[in-house]
Amino acid sequence: EHARWVLALVDMLPRDDWDQDRAVRLLDFGSGFGYCIETATALGIEAVGVDLDDARITLSRAKGLNVLTPPEYDDSSFDEPFDIIISQAVIEHVDNLHDYLESLTRWARKGSIFFLSGITPRRIKMERKRGWWSKVMPIEHINYTNHKTLDRLMGQHGLKRIKNVVDVRPINGPRDTLAWPLKRYFPPGFGRGGFTAFYRYTS
Repeated sequence: EHARWVLALVDMLPRDDWDQDRAVRLLDFGSGFGYCIETATALGIEAVGVDLDDARITLSRAKGLNVLTPPEYDDSSFDEPFDIIISQAVIEHVDNLHDYLESLTRWARKGSIFFLSGITPRRIKMERKRGWWSKVMPIEHINYTNHKTLDRLMGQHGLKRIKNVVDVRPINGPRDTLAWPLKRYFPPGFGRGGFTAFYRYTS
């Protein structure tokens, strides 16, 4: 499943003036247990992860994956920028969204693909109506992002949404994977309390 959606992201890259001898480079900001970068590496992609959790970093490094802590990432000087930048379920935790996006775009090249996922305000209403809380965690989740707000925020950092590809996915359930959202031409809109969004770096 991970291979399918990583390859779908690669397929979204611009092909004009593409150096066929250069490997695709992927950054997973919030790499968790390293599933994405492990798959990407197996596919011949140069992949780098960034994560906060010491246990997850240790596990990823034990598998030979290149995973950095945030301070290590901030101090890094990469030889080449990244073609694909992924940040899954991170934006809801971030206290300064502009610093977060500046950190992501710092190592992007013109045409880079950004894939983000997060929570929408609708999730609060859904869980209040249901009478119990799961994804709404006021201490940890401080950003609930709607469609217009996210587009405006991303636009301030040189990012433009791709062909209105904003997918709707379940937060929970057997299809809660990142293979299903990468059916690239779902109708635009956020639903079921969560979103996935695709942007291209234009700066």
